[in-house]
Amino acid sequence: MKGKAVRKYVFSAFVLCVLLMSVPAYATLQYTFDADTQGWTTVNDANFNGWQSSGGNPDGYIKATDKGYGSTWYFVSPSLGDMSSYKGGTLSYDINLMYKSGSYFDNDEVIIKSGSSSMSWAPTTAHEPGTNTWTTYSVDLTSANFVVSSGTFDGILSNVTAICIRGEYISGGDIEGLDNVKMTSAPVPLPLPILFLGSGLAGLAALRTRMLK
Repeated sequence: MKGKAVRKYVFSAFVLCVLLMSVPAYATLQYTFDADTQGWTTVNDANFNGWQSSGGNPDGYIKATDKGYGSTWYFVSPSLGDMSSYKGGTLSYDINLMYKSGSYFDNDEVIIKSGSSSMSWAPTTAHEPGTNTWTTYSVDLTSANFVVSSGTFDGILSNVTAICIRGEYISGGDIEGLDNVKMTSAPVPLPLPILFLGSGLAGLAALRTRMLK
């Protein structure tokens, strides 16, 4: 019975370590706007209507109305600081075009700023969000997508002062809502001690099994 118990213990520890090694770790930054604006606002010709307690995807969201002055307006995040860990990850967000009076037009979708420096992403196929429905968009955080050198990309990500997400899609009057802004990092490599622990337990399990036969 003692040998059987030891084998069971070693096997269980081995399985646990294998599971730990097979699940990648991610860093995530998320704005759900379920309770407030979380520091977001707008820039250019929009009246920021602020936080809305219901009607989001789900629950709360933020909303703005076009003033019609001509300059494309954006939803703007608070300063985020060093976001280098999100290089190679993904930025996603939900947009709701709640009212439109005019036609769609193209522009940069996402602008990431670092002081006076910035980089922008414009999708290959222009975004045309549906009316009164939530549409999810996403972009991989790579220098190629933001059309800058790797050095410029790394420099901007090292001190992000604002992320600007396009709110205006209509060359006329429009009202948009924003919800579920999410940044997810690329998979984070597991620390070497965990990898060594897994391989060590694998060897221990094999050795213990031979000894108890």
